Amino acid sequence: MKSRIITPAPRQIIGVNIPKEKAEIIGRLAASENGRLVLRENCANEQVGYLCGFNGFKASDSAPESIFEEILLFSGFDSKSLNRLLAEIRSKGCGVRLKAIVTAHNQSWTVKALEEELLKEHNAMEKYQQERKSSWIGENK
Repeated sequence: MKSRIITPAPRQIIGVNIPKEKAEIIGRLAASENGRLVLRENCANEQVGYLCGFNGFKASDSAPESIFEEILLFSGFDSKSLNRLLAEIRSKGCGVRLKAIVTAHNQSWTVKALEEELLKEHNAMEKYQQERKSSWIGENK
């Protein structure tokens, strides 16, 4: 039987529309976890896998669309490293509203499609937290 060796994805954070000040801090934090920050702009039509440098993905031929949200895409980090990174990013005041882990499921999505999905999820979570907060306040009156 032949074995197949799978090379793990390099530890990287793809930053979309991240301002310079945040990028410097996030880049240092990524390096502290043996990773790197790659900044991208005007990449709405690109597939996530292409931005990560995965085999089998190529640059988009379509005219670039715009996205305005800041997005962080985490690739190759284990859960411990990812949790440390997220905590440090928050503690340094560099929070980014839209974040995702690159998965087999979303690597073929365009950044625009991922942004739309993350916005839906973010809005649903905000609504849930507001409803939960208001029901908790109502119960404690």
